[in-house]
Amino acid sequence: MHDMIHDLAKLIAGNECYTIVDNWLSCFPDGVRHLCIQGQEELVKSLCSQNLRALRTFLLSAQCGCVYNMIKEVTHFPLLLLRTECLRTLKFVWKSEDELPDSISNLKHLRYLHITSKFVKRLPESVCLLYHLQTLILDCDGLAKLPDGLGNLINLRYFKLQTYWIKRLPESVCQLSNLQTLDLHWCKQLKELPSGIGSLTNLRYLDTVRAQSLCLPAGIKKLTNLQRLHGCYEVQGGIGVLKDLVNLQGDLCISGLRNLVSIGDAKDVGLKYKHKLEQLYLFWDANCENDWHYEGDNIGLHLKVFLEENKDVPADEKREEALLEYLQPPTNLKKLLISGYGGSKFPEWVGNLLSFASLKDIVIIDCEKIRSLPLYIHDSLGKLDASISKSMLERVSIYGCPKLTSIGGLHNLHSLKQLKISVCPQLLILSEEGLPSKLQKLHNEECQWLTSLSGMQNLTSFGALNIYNCLQLWLLSEQGLPFKLQYLHIEECQQLTSLPGMQHLASLRALTITKCPQLRLLSEEGLPSKLESLHIEKCQQLTLLSGMQNLTSLRALTIKNCPQLRLLSGEELPSSLQDLHIEECQQLMSLQGMQNLASLELLTITNCPQLQLLSEEGLPSKLQYLYIEECQQLTSLSGMQNLTSLGKLTIRNCPQLLLLSEEGLPSKLEKLYIEKCQQLTSLSGMQNLTSLIALTIKSCPKLRLLSVEDLPSILQDLHIEECQQLISLPGMQNLTSLGELTIINCPQLQLLSEEGLPTNLQDLHIEECQQLISLQGMQNLTSLEALTIINCPQLWLLSKEELPSKLQYLYIADYQQLTSLSGVQNLASLRALTITNCPQLRLLSEEELPFKLQRLFIEKCQQLTSLSGMQNLTSLDALTIQNCPKLQIIAEEQLSSMPKYVDIIDCPGLVKWCEVQKINCIQVVSGNKLTISNSWGKIMHGFDDLTSIEHLCFSNSWKLFLETISISILEELTIWGCTHVPSIRCLPEVTSLRSMVIKDCPGIQHMADQALPCTLDSLVVDSCEDLRCLQLALQNRDALKELQIVNCPKLTMVEGLNCIFFLRLLRIEQCPKIQLSPADLPPFNFPRVKIALVLQEKFNPPQSEEAENRETIDDKTLEKRVMRCVVIEHFNNAVSPILNAASDCNTGQILEGLPSSSTSQSLVQIVAEPSTWISMLPIESIFNYFWPVESIFNYFYLSQK
Repeated sequence: MHDMIHDLAKLIAGNECYTIVDNWLSCFPDGVRHLCIQGQEELVKSLCSQNLRALRTFLLSAQCGCVYNMIKEVTHFPLLLLRTECLRTLKFVWKSEDELPDSISNLKHLRYLHITSKFVKRLPESVCLLYHLQTLILDCDGLAKLPDGLGNLINLRYFKLQTYWIKRLPESVCQLSNLQTLDLHWCKQLKELPSGIGSLTNLRYLDTVRAQSLCLPAGIKKLTNLQRLHGCYEVQGGIGVLKDLVNLQGDLCISGLRNLVSIGDAKDVGLKYKHKLEQLYLFWDANCENDWHYEGDNIGLHLKVFLEENKDVPADEKREEALLEYLQPPTNLKKLLISGYGGSKFPEWVGNLLSFASLKDIVIIDCEKIRSLPLYIHDSLGKLDASISKSMLERVSIYGCPKLTSIGGLHNLHSLKQLKISVCPQLLILSEEGLPSKLQKLHNEECQWLTSLSGMQNLTSFGALNIYNCLQLWLLSEQGLPFKLQYLHIEECQQLTSLPGMQHLASLRALTITKCPQLRLLSEEGLPSKLESLHIEKCQQLTLLSGMQNLTSLRALTIKNCPQLRLLSGEELPSSLQDLHIEECQQLMSLQGMQNLASLELLTITNCPQLQLLSEEGLPSKLQYLYIEECQQLTSLSGMQNLTSLGKLTIRNCPQLLLLSEEGLPSKLEKLYIEKCQQLTSLSGMQNLTSLIALTIKSCPKLRLLSVEDLPSILQDLHIEECQQLISLPGMQNLTSLGELTIINCPQLQLLSEEGLPTNLQDLHIEECQQLISLQGMQNLTSLEALTIINCPQLWLLSKEELPSKLQYLYIADYQQLTSLSGVQNLASLRALTITNCPQLRLLSEEELPFKLQRLFIEKCQQLTSLSGMQNLTSLDALTIQNCPKLQIIAEEQLSSMPKYVDIIDCPGLVKWCEVQKINCIQVVSGNKLTISNSWGKIMHGFDDLTSIEHLCFSNSWKLFLETISISILEELTIWGCTHVPSIRCLPEVTSLRSMVIKDCPGIQHMADQALPCTLDSLVVDSCEDLRCLQLALQNRDALKELQIVNCPKLTMVEGLNCIFFLRLLRIEQCPKIQLSPADLPPFNFPRVKIALVLQEKFNPPQSEEAENRETIDDKTLEKRVMRCVVIEHFNNAVSPILNAASDCNTGQILEGLPSSSTSQSLVQIVAEPSTWISMLPIESIFNYFWPVESIFNYFYLSQK
């Protein structure tokens, strides 16, 4: 609403509408009828003294973060209800663990009631006395039972219930004769609907989507006014229940059609008379959730047909044809999907598009007996002539029809824009008559006998062509491809030798050719001049690229793994080229004429072992980024000084490189990265790099002296790592702009600089420098904010005079000489202090801890006995103390305020202190010197009244945990090192649990399906060596987003994996005995789910040290960066099923090392060889119409090395 309109509304409303924000309550005006509060509970108390007789609307707004504290003082709320007896609308959040007051029944005139609470477990019966109530919304996660008198609310029209624990509705609900909407969308534990639901004759909307499959009561057929029925329901033997639901709207899915006892039942349903149906999904198999076309919750009504007991339905081809004939949908249908149909032909209504004028999408899946489609399209359409132009059909998709040999009549579909054909190995030709002129996209995959694509030259709107794994395809089109083609992707076409007629494709922008081993020449006539992107990969017979200079619009060129390509001449490449990527070209020896590429900005050369010289004439002057990796014969980089625009230079793993450039490096270079150049002894001419701001040197063992005096003063970031011979860094004080200095694993380094470090230094990191004895002039570093010192045994630091006063972050690890922190108390700005593995540290006195400290981490300080002054740390947000067996803190040293995060691990001396503190985030570990019974009993004493914990993490005490503590509110649970875990069946009672980690628990052999709470969205099972079976409950299928199973050698099965619909991260690693069939895999519902599937012996991408140090990927980072990533690792026995599944799901791109029978162009990638990771995503994939652009870019991170 515009501000002026809002002000006008306030002016007209006057005192009728009133809002109170926070705790401020001015004089309360008379006549307020509509009141909104955004504040805390004190307001409720103050309102009790006001005149609220005229109040009609009372909203306790949930927009404010503190609203959950609003109604906590329950003594005031009943009084408030007594003073608002004329209220019509009430909405509030209930924080208290007490039950709702019975005085709510005093609101006799209430029409609208909305209650939100995590604590309410039952409603008072007095709610059933609100006879005028029309809308009731209960958003109560813990609500387990509804009052039996709910049927008294005879005026109720809208009822929404959101809870995890309701399993059955009371039968009295069936007395709500005026009820129009029953929303049970989030009732995941709902087992059945009331048997008398047929009494709700006015019901128009019923939603049970999140519940498990429910048996549809027989009385549902009496709900003739029902318009929207959402959810998955089981019906036994027939679908006659749909007969009288004539007003049914939206989407309808019927699965298990093969189980129908009587096909006459399908005829009686009369689908063609339900004119408001828009989408119809017909699955002959019962387990349609495994089909990636199944859209799950997006489908309105899903009926599952299962067999009646002692009855068997024979598999009969004619029977299935008759059944499909009876399932004719209404004429205004928009989408039709048929899957698993066993007939050899389709009924006439399937192809009669004149009768289905609104139909836009047809999908045919796994119709294994269909040999041709003339009856489906050609015969019925051929009689329509001009009338067919009225057809709205835009998309045709055909999958898994192994006997299909031809398709006829496609040319008559004048509105068709997208045609997708996959896994039809017997298909010889797409259409004898040609394709429709308005076709825009063609996707052809795994049609092994398809030899050519004819009749495409007349496609005036054609834009994208994708061809995958068509082994016999040797010619794209005899007459040529359509001239408006923009994106062409060809992959695994074994017989393709050339691409004739390409020069006529004036609109072609992107061309990708991958795994075409017989391709020797791209095109004799040349490629189209407007081509902008060219990607060539794994074309073993390709020897040269001719006619490239005519591609005046080419911007990006990628050549990867073309072993016969010996010479790449820059003279033959177009001057418009901006990005050039060359990788794994084993015979490439030089790059001549590169100076002619006047527009080149990015040059990447990787794994070209024979390359000795980049270019005799030099590289183009406009080059901005040069990346060279694994060029073993490269000895120097000549002519670098001419690269006046070069801003970034990366050189990695070039063992013969003696010097960077005799003439020197370009003056405008900003970032220089050098790694694994074993023969490099010095860096000369660095003083001329007047723009250099970042310098990284790694693993250069012969580099003895780095003359810092020669480095430019503008340098801001200096990183030196694994330079074994480096002994000093003289002249550091001259680097006046240096802000970050990192030195790691330089064992001979004794002194950084005699003159001292630059005064503007902000971050100093020193690690693994065994001979370093001092850091002179530390007190002069007035700008230093972060200091890290790790494993420098000879270094003496932390005297009172040596630490700069502005230091904010101090990290000390593996410091053998540290005995005290005498210099820390002067650090008034210190915010975070970490001390780990300092065995000589004995005491932290009150004077040594700065009072503004926000984070304190102490670990493995075995001699530390005292930590005083804790009460002075008024700003502490996070406290972690681990493995300090002698540490004691007296009970009087209480924290003034509880930090948000507290971890106390392996510190038996802190038991008493923990009792007094009642820490909200607990980690309990039985130390080596304590028995399980002693440690757990002592540590948990005093926590009996603690019912709400954000994160509980414990070890060795699972049984006693169950016996001594009962926690109802818990969000994160970590269990590790528990040898015996007798039961975890109590966990479903913890309704708020979101994340659970089980690690190093050898006693677990079986995790039952009822052991996990339905709210769980992240489960990690790691190193449970005796675990044999993991069952995922059906109630978890909607919530679970992340599942990781690692190092469980005896695990053989994961049940319920195929029911987890919304996985973002799936990781199964080092589980050699697990067996997964395609039916066991989770449904790949793209485009809603975009995943990357990795399958290999060990998750070990090519180890570049730059990647190791700069881009370390842990589990959480992987989840954030990959965006819905699936990782499956260490499968020996599961390789074949996974590949078949990828083929069936049409979601796999099989990279090298795997059989070539299953490929696809999706974001799913399967890698088998340990030496192969994830290949570069083709540029034109960005323009693939089947995937959103943003998903491609989210994934593109993993496509680069």
